[in-house]
Amino acid sequence: MKKILVLAKVCVANHFLKELAKFKDSTKEYIIVCQDDINFKHSFTHIKIDPTNAARLKNYVNNNLELVYLLFDNDLDTRLAYDAIRLIDKRVRIVVLSNNKEYENDSFCTLINQEEMTTNHLIDILPNMPMIARDIGLGIGEIMQVFVPVGSIYANKHINAIAQEFYKIALIYRDNEIILPKPDTQILANDELVLVGDPNILNLMFSRIKGQVGQFPSPYGDSICVVIDMKIDENIDNLINTALLLHAKSNSSRLIFYVVNPTINKDLEKLKKLKRKTIIVHIKYEDISVNNVVLEFCNMYSGLFITSKEIFKKNIATFYDSSMPVLKIGTIDFAKLNTIACIGSGSLRVENLTSTLLDISLILNLNAKMMYFDNANPVSDDLIEHINMQSQFFNKNLELVEYKSKNPLLELKFNPYIIHCLGFEKHIIKTNTLKYLSNDFSKLYEILDDNYQLFIPIV
Repeated sequence: MKKILVLAKVCVANHFLKELAKFKDSTKEYIIVCQDDINFKHSFTHIKIDPTNAARLKNYVNNNLELVYLLFDNDLDTRLAYDAIRLIDKRVRIVVLSNNKEYENDSFCTLINQEEMTTNHLIDILPNMPMIARDIGLGIGEIMQVFVPVGSIYANKHINAIAQEFYKIALIYRDNEIILPKPDTQILANDELVLVGDPNILNLMFSRIKGQVGQFPSPYGDSICVVIDMKIDENIDNLINTALLLHAKSNSSRLIFYVVNPTINKDLEKLKKLKRKTIIVHIKYEDISVNNVVLEFCNMYSGLFITSKEIFKKNIATFYDSSMPVLKIGTIDFAKLNTIACIGSGSLRVENLTSTLLDISLILNLNAKMMYFDNANPVSDDLIEHINMQSQFFNKNLELVEYKSKNPLLELKFNPYIIHCLGFEKHIIKTNTLKYLSNDFSKLYEILDDNYQLFIPIV
């Protein structure tokens, strides 16, 4: 019979032990090692010894041991008990209740961070936050539960009327009952939907279901980071003005400037005068790379990067690894932009860009356009349906323009008043001389070096 060993203090594990006592599991033997009395009825074996004593524990650890729990209220007892078990058995699976991340290096150890679990649960209860399954699957947001409020565009819709290419509505909870959705199942206000799929898409779906628009840089974060290298950046004033305008019009809570290789000039003086409650200016007088600056921001915040074409080219792999969107500035004044557009084709799926594109078009009062170019594959009915649905949700027209012969990249190249929105995918960071023969327009982003370009991370 397999054994489950629990090393604990009753004051910490009392509730867990009471629940354990209710189990009727005849396939396992439960052994509780603690020096305290257990004052409730139970069927498990209680060993009243010091749970941190390796010599005495050795009698209870053998080949039949399947799992060990360490449930203490201080780091010293946890460390002593952990070391004791590892002296006896190097590979037995251990569950540790601790906030100390040092146990993460043990591949046979599961760390339960009580503060993190409590915080996550409190966050999940917030009305405008998605509830994410953190202990199932990858735990990165690929399973999400969303409440459908009254007035949502998803209320009263049938399942078969909702495009679900990058995600699925797996379950519906209604009046404390589980509904397995069928094509003709109707979603009602106050339903709870369980969504499964690409985490980026689920975040966008959460915003749609809740009726939240004009939230950019959400769902990627709430901060804007501007990276400036005074040694190589040619138009710092445009970087500053772009960031200030976007911060003023977007839903960002803070604007952070990072300045490396500072030089005494009018741009530096302008930056110094910007400091206020929601604007932070970090001037890096020490020798530090842009790569380290990006990592510093990622460790503390999340949101949108704004940078020049020079910085973007030199650090594209680092920006890609951040999994955050990047706005590469163009040559004209940001305030003069009039359109935001993406390019689509039969082989290039852009459905997961259109929500961000429309959100930004609302914030900046820009026209929104999808430029379709693929002689071999005409515009599909699914794409038309997707565009109509997006336009309806955002109450903003997403214009679909089909190009029969003229390459839309050329229109963008000679029209600096359009922001080019594209997927930030891994293949675009690779150097490949054959990319100019490709019909994947994202690989040809460098043709638009002087245009504003918004790179959206794609999982």
